[in-house]
Amino acid sequence: MFENIKTIWRAETMNVLFKEIRQGNIENIRERIEKNPAVVNEVFTGKKPLKDIGQSPLQVALKCAEFDIIDLLLNNGADPDFIENPSQVPPGSMCCPVISDAIKYAMDTLLYTGTKHIEQSLRYVGIIERLLVLGADPNKKRIDKNPINNWQPLGVLAAGGNYILKRTRSDDPEAYCIANKNIITILDLLIKYGADVEDWLDNGVWGDESNRKAYLDDFEIKDEVDFNREIRTIFQEYFNRQTNT
Repeated sequence: MFENIKTIWRAETMNVLFKEIRQGNIENIRERIEKNPAVVNEVFTGKKPLKDIGQSPLQVALKCAEFDIIDLLLNNGADPDFIENPSQVPPGSMCCPVISDAIKYAMDTLLYTGTKHIEQSLRYVGIIERLLVLGADPNKKRIDKNPINNWQPLGVLAAGGNYILKRTRSDDPEAYCIANKNIITILDLLIKYGADVEDWLDNGVWGDESNRKAYLDDFEIKDEVDFNREIRTIFQEYFNRQTNT
């Protein structure tokens, strides 16, 4: 009974903490950390909201673009390599390492117009670098019941980057330019900190198609449409440049 009460209390505490993160209440969060430093790596084990189950404070701060709180958590020992435990999340949920979350948000925020979102995308790139410096695994895969979705960070960058480039090419030239630059910067960072490019290229993406064929090799025209044209162009230029230097 005591353990059950303790579990409920912990879940309520984390629920309040996550609300404070979403509200940007950094002073309350700082006080919580001073009282209990371990809270930076606690996970939410309550029954609702479903979107938070199994997540860490760092993940919530990342998806809310609360950059000062992200820094506070990392300064106080938040795990830069955290990924949800599949046994703790709701059925059908995908588990993502925080490095992949940060890459996704660096791209997705450019779907919204305005200087604020461009600045947020650049801030996410800075967070990606910090996570890698602190020990995030650049090869850590997502975990999903469908193995085809178990992408490495390079895969998250390729798919997310391609989507953003297609969406912004005509509608938002400034965001398109920033996306191009950020993709290259993130590529540089992942490779610098040990991303296994060859392993990723040789892995599959859909069916029997490898990432190499999907994102790097010249497109075989036939009767198909090159849905990856945007990211393919960047990857070909990037890796050709690497080969020639």
